[in-house]
Amino acid sequence: MLKKILLISAVLLTLTACRTSENISGSPISAANEVSETSQASSEKSGSSQNDPYGTDNSGPLRTDNSVPVITEYDVPGTFEYTEDILQQMNQDDYEFAILHEEDGNTCIEGKINTSPVHNERDVIEQLMLVRSVLGLVNPKEQLVFSPQNSSNETYKFKQYHAGIPCYSSTVIVNTDPDTGMINLINSNVITTDNLKTIQMEPKFSAEDISAKYKQKYPDIKIEKIVIWDIKEYNTRPVLAYIAESGDDTVVLNADNGELIDLWSNILT
Repeated sequence: MLKKILLISAVLLTLTACRTSENISGSPISAANEVSETSQASSEKSGSSQNDPYGTDNSGPLRTDNSVPVITEYDVPGTFEYTEDILQQMNQDDYEFAILHEEDGNTCIEGKINTSPVHNERDVIEQLMLVRSVLGLVNPKEQLVFSPQNSSNETYKFKQYHAGIPCYSSTVIVNTDPDTGMINLINSNVITTDNLKTIQMEPKFSAEDISAKYKQKYPDIKIEKIVIWDIKEYNTRPVLAYIAESGDDTVVLNADNGELIDLWSNILT
């Protein structure tokens, strides 16, 4: 009798292992949908948390240009994401699909990206979480801030921040089909995490020090803000920089060494 019970138990364990193996070896797209549905159900059940600034309430944006959190570390809620191979499989019948990594750091994904419609910036940020590594990001929920004034019902624009400081000209723009809610294009121009790690986050020159340094050359200089500057034409690595106004000119000053980075006129010609 004992041998019979042990034999039945062994058969049940074998069947369970087979089912588990089938689930693991399933197609990447099926796995993606399964993880996405599980994540959504878990999120709806638990509600918003402090680690998720977007929460689960889709009534309106929680993070915009006017409410920028100070971020010192990234907390990725889950590990699943689309690799370039998975995206290729999702678009195997779409001749327009392409992933372009340009020399200046821009990344463009054209083609099918989401498997369910997006209705607002919260839905879009969830989709960006699935392609974060392809875009060079660790956690879009922590690194990107929605820019409503530069967005529409077809286009969602997000600005990149690091430790609460804006990354100058670093954005992610997502285009969607307003009728279907499907994403058809992502254009990413961000500073990658590896490059962010090289930044000295404590400026060697304070706003007062650098104003005094340039007071004679620009008597009416006024520091407007500090940014992370990564225009490759001027720097080999990202640096903290002050954006200042002087008369009709905008002046960009390196916060690490006090040098002039750029200068342009605000007068339209």
